[in-house]
Amino acid sequence: MRRSYYLGFLALVLVLLVAGGQSCARAKKQPGASAGAPTRAQLQQRLQALQWDWEILQKDQPPQNETTGFRLSLKRAEQNLAEGRLKPAAADLAEAEAWMKDARVRYYRQRQAAVSAKDSREDGEALMDQARDFWKRSPTAAGQGQELLSQKYQVAALAQGELALLACAGKRDRVLDSANLCLELADWYRQAGMEDDAQRVSSQGRNAIQTEIEALRGQMEAIFAGELGYQPEQLKKSFEAFSAAREELEQSNQKILYLVQKSSALYPGQIQAEDQAPRIPAWAAPFLQHFQRVARQNQIKTPIADKERLAQRERQRLQAVRELSQACMNAIPLSTPGLQIVEFFVETRGPEVVVRGRIINNSGQTLYRLRMAVCGEMVASEVIDLNRPTLLNENQESFTLPLAHYELGDFMATQFKIGPHQLLLIYDDSQDVEHREYLALPNN
Repeated sequence: MRRSYYLGFLALVLVLLVAGGQSCARAKKQPGASAGAPTRAQLQQRLQALQWDWEILQKDQPPQNETTGFRLSLKRAEQNLAEGRLKPAAADLAEAEAWMKDARVRYYRQRQAAVSAKDSREDGEALMDQARDFWKRSPTAAGQGQELLSQKYQVAALAQGELALLACAGKRDRVLDSANLCLELADWYRQAGMEDDAQRVSSQGRNAIQTEIEALRGQMEAIFAGELGYQPEQLKKSFEAFSAAREELEQSNQKILYLVQKSSALYPGQIQAEDQAPRIPAWAAPFLQHFQRVARQNQIKTPIADKERLAQRERQRLQAVRELSQACMNAIPLSTPGLQIVEFFVETRGPEVVVRGRIINNSGQTLYRLRMAVCGEMVASEVIDLNRPTLLNENQESFTLPLAHYELGDFMATQFKIGPHQLLLIYDDSQDVEHREYLALPNN
């Protein structure tokens, strides 16, 4: 990716140099002007072009102490022009133009290095916002008859857009954002007549998604194969370690499916991956059997006094569960068309046991004040406000519901089954009417 970036950068440098030199070339073509005696109008054009270049150069954050000579040359040229001293003005402008020709490339390279540094905190979206601002200014300038300024803004937008892509490079949690920026920049390149660069940045976005999918798939295969860190004998020593490995499998698979789903709109038919969910239960089965045997052995070894104490605790726990499960009393079975609750898992997170899954909203309406809970005979949860309280149509949201009064020891004692239960979904519609619907699930 870095190599393709440099190729694009070199193309931009050429455009920058061409755009910077056009003001001089145009000035020399003014009718009636001799090669050695530029007119006042020609010098004024060159001064204006340098002022525009100075404005645009600020995007690369040049240190002000390094620009003193340029600013003084520009000021002297402006003063000499105002007082009719054309020859000194031409000399000042030539000095400023030479500095600017070097500065455009030098400071862009420095900015590029700063953005690509490992410790960089540059935000790709913020850089792209700056690029969008330049892009919007281009047609405005053209409409005012300022063709040269329009071209300069266009080049600045493309250069800043390349920096935005560089800022997103290597950030695994931003691959979709990066792909969107790539396609936006590719569209600008096409409008500028630079099809090769359009293809380059478009492919860059697609490759970033494919690379992330391959990385996630590699993580899953390492776990399935029992490679270093995931050897069966190590995972069998700790239910927490096994649960963490299973959670990594499930989350990696969900990320892959999410990337494929979202990228289908960006790159139709170009990015595909198989759902690995069916492989996870088969991988987990021998570990669960092992931990179930351990749980049965521990029950046999438990002294009678401890058994009585545990039985009393269990009665109190079930009473608390019944009280929490009252939340489902007035709910109806999930019946809203297009509303789904999928990919639910029961897993441990430290001492907690949680129910996790996703809500998919294709109901044609927005859901407001999203809340969820678990109700059942053996387990229940508090009513939890979801992280994103509003779920738009054609969107989805993940949920994690910690089970109340139910810990890892309880999970092991019940052979890793939580009994029949219901996932309760509570939301308000656009008329502020509350809906309570549940999805009944077996003993899983």
